Amino acid sequence: MSNTARRAILVVMGVSLLVFAFSAPLIGFTIGLDGLSAARLMLGGIGVLVILIGVFGDRANSGIKRVFQGIAGLLMITLLVALVLETAAVLLLNVLVMRYAPNAVAINRDQRPYYQTVEWGAAYWQEHSEAVEYAPYVIWRHVPQSGETINIDENGVRMTPGAVCEPDSYRVFVFGGSTVWGLGAPDWATIPAFLQTALDAALDQPVCVINYGDMGYVASQEVMRLSLELQAGNIPSAAVFFDGLNDVYAAFQSGTAGMHQNQQAIAARFDAPAPNALTVLIQQSALYRLLALYAIPQGAQSITYESLGVDSNTLAEAVAQHHAEQRAFAARLAESYGFELFWFWQPMITTTNKPLTDYETRTRDGLDTALITLYRETYAQISGVDSNLIDLTRVLDAVEGELWIDSAHVIPEANSVIADAIAEMMLTTTNGE
Repeated sequence: MSNTARRAILVVMGVSLLVFAFSAPLIGFTIGLDGLSAARLMLGGIGVLVILIGVFGDRANSGIKRVFQGIAGLLMITLLVALVLETAAVLLLNVLVMRYAPNAVAINRDQRPYYQTVEWGAAYWQEHSEAVEYAPYVIWRHVPQSGETINIDENGVRMTPGAVCEPDSYRVFVFGGSTVWGLGAPDWATIPAFLQTALDAALDQPVCVINYGDMGYVASQEVMRLSLELQAGNIPSAAVFFDGLNDVYAAFQSGTAGMHQNQQAIAARFDAPAPNALTVLIQQSALYRLLALYAIPQGAQSITYESLGVDSNTLAEAVAQHHAEQRAFAARLAESYGFELFWFWQPMITTTNKPLTDYETRTRDGLDTALITLYRETYAQISGVDSNLIDLTRVLDAVEGELWIDSAHVIPEANSVIADAIAEMMLTTTNGE
């Protein structure tokens, strides 16, 4: 191929890159190329460079070669400096997390002494994942998973060992957040699993307990999940709700009762343009996270009901009212479809009277004081006002030793105590038929 032909091809390629860079959104290529993005500018710059090479040929080669050599040297130095800074940031973050983070005691749950003493501990935390996927109406559910200690089916339902789900079974649907799902416990040591064992021993018919708990679920998501099951013809003998903590925390985040958790972050996926790949890469770096702690304004990350100027007692009343409305709606479903309904308010580290260990005390005290206030004021609102809401706040008060692995979740032995209390209440009002 002649030199002239090669130069003509380069000019055509350069022009094509320029045209594509500045017309991409018009022809449907918008991902990463919308607006005057870095990607479009980069493509346009490459196009101009290729055109120059084609037009000026050999006369441009020596100059361009020197330019490229300079750019390569600058990039090498930049990458080396970035690598050194990133390594230093990783080391410093580890020191800060271990020594100064307010709630650092709750970060390394897998390192709690309890999990060093049970044979399944290492396997559980190796398998543990909080990955979720989109699910209609309830927004998210856990992704399917199969392992030694955690098994979740294609509908996001965690396995309950021993469940016998036959036409004549006493079917119990258990709803809640990650405490029902069983964070920190293997399949056989979740609240639904212990409930299965307790009902099995007490009833003279097969028992099928199904664990519909999921990460971060609030009451409205739980009731919606029940509604979807009923619409599909999946009707229980009894439905059990065990919650409260997530409803309060969601209100703490948003300043509004009845919201699901992480509402601002989820809404931002629709309201804000998607960040380009370079922005995502930067935000995932240790250096950025270190700077975010001290130098970058926190903005929306620090928004709570307190920063929004919402009165804690007013918000607590609204949370209690919304929870009551969800219970009333579930009661109408139970009456219409003919199943029993049990609703329990869960124990919380912020409201328990259990003598706390040093670790548990530091875990509680590491929480935002505004969150602690909202937990306690909401509990004051719901305590004793509705006979249909069974208060289990004190169920762990007499249990000795370290129960909480973080501010929300407990070890399997505590799950067993909770499940026995639920079973006792159920058995006093049902004949199992």
